[in-house]
Amino acid sequence: MTGCNRHPARETQQGNRKRKIGEKVKLKEIAELFSGKILGDPDTEIDDIRPIARAGKGHITFFLGKRFKNAIRGCKASAVIMKKDDLPENYNFVPVITDNPYLAFQKVMTLFHPPKPVSSSISKNCIIKDGTSIEENVSIGDFSIIGERSSIGRGTSIGNFVSIEENVTIGKNCVIHSGAKIYPSVKIGSGCIIHSGAVIGGDGFGYARDGAINKKIPHIGGVIIGDDVEIGANCTIDAGTFDPTIIENGVKIDNLVHIAHNVFVGENSIIVAQVGIAGSVTLEKNVTLAGQVGIAGHLTIGENSIVAAQSGVSKSIPPNSYYFGYPAKPANQVKREMATISQLPELIKKLKELLKKEGLYD
Repeated sequence: MTGCNRHPARETQQGNRKRKIGEKVKLKEIAELFSGKILGDPDTEIDDIRPIARAGKGHITFFLGKRFKNAIRGCKASAVIMKKDDLPENYNFVPVITDNPYLAFQKVMTLFHPPKPVSSSISKNCIIKDGTSIEENVSIGDFSIIGERSSIGRGTSIGNFVSIEENVTIGKNCVIHSGAKIYPSVKIGSGCIIHSGAVIGGDGFGYARDGAINKKIPHIGGVIIGDDVEIGANCTIDAGTFDPTIIENGVKIDNLVHIAHNVFVGENSIIVAQVGIAGSVTLEKNVTLAGQVGIAGHLTIGENSIVAAQSGVSKSIPPNSYYFGYPAKPANQVKREMATISQLPELIKKLKELLKKEGLYD
């Protein structure tokens, strides 16, 4: 086990330009970020981005259509990112036209509120065990532990009280927030964010029944996480039994999600809060699971499919589908069923009237 030395912090740069806090930016520079078309003065100075209801002079905001239609009428912002079709007849701001205002908002938000720069300091209070490889510009916080034969890639930031066990590999430019727990033999790609309280690589929930006793099955497959993955606070991703549980590139996982052993999550999928996925489920690429969805074991959710909030999935779902309900069914089918159910009281009333006329109902 080796001691920890503190290294000097390095200077960081966000995006393609440095911006000091409070510095004003001309609108034409902002529009260049997303190829926006300015319908007004391109030299309008902007000092921050705000929500449409609270934006004022010097602010840029964004308009996403119908749900903001009342706010746009009295908007006091200096500039508004919006679609051309949403342009009102009368306005007192400079419109910046784009086909994807929400993506433009993300880019402008990052310009004015960039991620906190990572310092390359390693706390004297952390523990780095033997055989571990720490590349340059790594930050490790107080009371964190890096296990034997683990590898931490260049530019990665590890917060306080993080536990990284043996044989773990973490790629470049990751952020592991305070209190995260990473079990042995987990592999994490580059550019990942793991939030506080997440547990990666714990034992899967597997037991063999021996009479009245449940005998624990070892899970030795570990977890493999791709590049550009974000895992929310207090998520749990269990190790596979023999083969690893796999989270592919670009997956975004909200807080309080449980992913069981041997699950495969395809690239660019989105999993919203409080989802529970049972063992050996396959999510193909670009799947969206809304909040509190539950999926039974050994099922496949086809690529580009969406499962609506609080749905219970008991059968596999084909690609390019939209399912919801309990049990989950195609959305159009569920809507027809719900519409029919809402008509039942009136239908029953009419049926009773007909039966009374025939003398078949008292």
